[in-house]
Amino acid sequence: MLEIFSKNPEISLKRIITEDETWTFYYDPRTKRMSAECIFPRQVRPTVVRRGRSVKKSLLVVFFDYKGIFCRTTFIPTPGRKAMNSHFYITKCLMKLIKKIRQKRRKTGLRGLFLLQDNASCHTSAPTTKFLKKKKLATLSHPPYNPDLAPCDFFLFPKLREILKGRTFLNQKELNGAVTSALNQLSKNGFLFVFQQWLARLKKCIECNGDYIERFE
Repeated sequence: MLEIFSKNPEISLKRIITEDETWTFYYDPRTKRMSAECIFPRQVRPTVVRRGRSVKKSLLVVFFDYKGIFCRTTFIPTPGRKAMNSHFYITKCLMKLIKKIRQKRRKTGLRGLFLLQDNASCHTSAPTTKFLKKKKLATLSHPPYNPDLAPCDFFLFPKLREILKGRTFLNQKELNGAVTSALNQLSKNGFLFVFQQWLARLKKCIECNGDYIERFE
């Protein structure tokens, strides 16, 4: 990835749109650390009945650039289709993204932009590759999966989960509303610093010979 930047200086961080997915739940319990309470001497620790994570869930697909959230889509699993496939990714996610890009960049359109995504099968399948090539939306090769190197995994999704955990949503509409509110809150100052950190992490990963970085400063 750094090789690409060194050979192509015209690729700036402001031209990258990154994409990733995460499951969101109608109820996701808070971690023990999040639920920790201060217990004073001789005080009896209250009994807490822990609820498990809900079965009902939906897959949040997010695209964002340095300014903030570009667009998002929700995939709701069914008994007949539990995972997002290439057709859904193309028709419900990429086509929506391209429409948003053309609305925001009326003069330049997709020219000069780069899509950063991981190597999930629906991202690298022949239909998806053919679609992106036809639309002339350039892609950046993603490093092997590593949470250190994915902007959504080291920043956006952990922050989103912190906001949603411990809350109960009765239906998809309530969950969507909470996700929208959380994403607006997280993106109010833009994401340029996230891409700068992403570039720094790439360099750090090379220095560590590709090892997992437990703590990044």
